[in-house]
Amino acid sequence: MQAHHILLALSFLFISFIGGCASLPITMADKSIIYSYPLSSISTPPVFASHESNQIIALVDDALYFLPLKNRQRSSVDDRSPALLAWSPAGERLAALFYDHNGAPSVELFTSDGVRISATEVTGKVTALLWRSEHELLLFSNSYNSYRFGTSVQQNLIRLKDGVIVQKQILHETTITPTYLKRIGIDRLRGIITPSISPGRDEIIYTKLFNPPLFTPYLMLICRNIESSAEYVIAKVELKGRDAIFSEDGESVIWSDEEGKLWQRSLWGGDEARPAATAIETKLDTNILINGVIYGNGRLRASLPSDAVVRTDDGRHYLAAWHGNLYLLQDVLQSGMAKTPLTEEEQDKLNTIRSWRASGLITNVEYAESKKRILKR
Repeated sequence: MQAHHILLALSFLFISFIGGCASLPITMADKSIIYSYPLSSISTPPVFASHESNQIIALVDDALYFLPLKNRQRSSVDDRSPALLAWSPAGERLAALFYDHNGAPSVELFTSDGVRISATEVTGKVTALLWRSEHELLLFSNSYNSYRFGTSVQQNLIRLKDGVIVQKQILHETTITPTYLKRIGIDRLRGIITPSISPGRDEIIYTKLFNPPLFTPYLMLICRNIESSAEYVIAKVELKGRDAIFSEDGESVIWSDEEGKLWQRSLWGGDEARPAATAIETKLDTNILINGVIYGNGRLRASLPSDAVVRTDDGRHYLAAWHGNLYLLQDVLQSGMAKTPLTEEEQDKLNTIRSWRASGLITNVEYAESKKRILKR
């Protein structure tokens, strides 16, 4: 086993050497073995998306490319550079956000073969693309109106089905004072914490920005049930807060404060926020990637540079963009084996009772009992 790891390490070092780019620095904890090797150059700031099913990386390098992992030969898809990319749950469709020369946004859908199938004009500054199903896409966008007393910010949720807008909801409205806006700049209002969608794709977490007079601006971390529109306040977080994600079972949210400390809280009145991990040892039961730090097997496994953009699909293979290059990382000792997925019927039933819980129609105890019956096999 040890000889096998040495051979793998030598092969990755050789690939890095012939790739002609700097090695990605990884700080590994004891007994962690994570290899990295370069895949492609990438634009800065990096824009990319991957999917474990189709094994295709969509990336921007002054144009849109597809990079299949099976041969690592990238092909051109579009000569424009999208600002956001997102694969659908089954990896059959790619959503890409483009801005024209006037700054007007549009969302275009491509097949996994690179064929464009739709283009939809939208409004506002789009901050996130989240797929709910193979046919339904969620967009987060901010709209701005400037006045003498400040700038009005409207946070919107837009739902598209097969490229057609079917609903637009206002999530939150606030006014930013001129003093604060001058200090942070309009680009910071795109969202400090990127929205995330639950494993069952029925709930989302996002932040609402508040700027009360005579007080320091802050964010409220919110969980929203998509079907019922019910919302649950998770925590008040500082503007320097970073990532927030759902736990593997979708029953709690994990987020990072401005000091990098992890917190966790069960949803819909389950408990109070509690420390989730220290810098050395995690209390989390699941394997997660947050703020460029990989946690697994009950402990911190590795951390990457603070300026690297890191993502994962399966908890074993990671993509990291750093200094104009895109790297593939493999956690050798982490199995990354997913649990048996729910059937479509089971997921639909579970999402229904989650909607009831969010709306207050059933208690947490009743929800837990119903969930146990649904998942009994």
